[in-house]
Order: sequence, then C-alpha cells, then structure tokens
Amino acid sequence: REEYEALMFLNQQPQGTVFASQRISSFTPLYANKRVVLGFANPGVYSFVEDGSQRVDDYKEFYATNSTETMHSILDKYNVTYIIYDEREQEIFRKDLTSMEFLETIFDREIKIYRVRIA
Repeated sequence: REEYEALMFLNQQPQGTVFASQRISSFTPLYANKRVVLGFANPGVYSFVEDGSQRVDDYKEFYATNSTETMHSILDKYNVTYIIYDEREQEIFRKDLTSMEFLETIFDREIKIYRVRIA
C-alpha cells in the first residue's frame, strides 16, 4: 500500500520529526523510525506525549491558517523536519503545500512528503 511505501521511503531519510495525521503518525515510529508530533513520544517509546491536545490544536491550525508566519511557528515549535500529507488530509484541508517556498517535495504520489526548509 502507498502509506507503507511512503514510510519505507521516509525510513531511508535522515532523522527528524514528522508532522502528519494521527492515523499516519501511529505507524511512523515503527516503520520509518522517526519521531512524530502527534502520537507516540519517540520511536521505540510507546507512551503518548503529555501535551497531546495542544498538538492536535496546532495540527489543525497549521492547515487552517493562511499565515506563513503561523505555519513556520508551529513547525519550529515541534522542530518538524518532514510533513506527510496524505489523500485524506488533502480532501479535508484542501491546502496546496507544493507552492510553499519553505517546503521541498521529496515523495510525490497520492501521499506527499515534504522536507521543511526554514532557515
């Protein structure tokens, strides 16, 4: 399945923190060996983060805002390296991340993975 391929691709990338839906985030530490903003605290440590509800609010705000500054602030807050933007998120949020100058597309299928490039 495409989610598996995306996570296997991400597994080959340098370490970093992943910003993705809770659904994708639940598999990311196991298959991609990456930390996630939503879900488990770290790969191999299956305890949930303490500030989970704030993280969900920030996740929703990231896709709701039109402010690049707000988006940068959220990504910086969690030290995000990668964004996984799957087809469900694309249908719900309808945000064109491809046009964002601070994101580099590194996996481009139904699921997209972006590398964050904020200086």
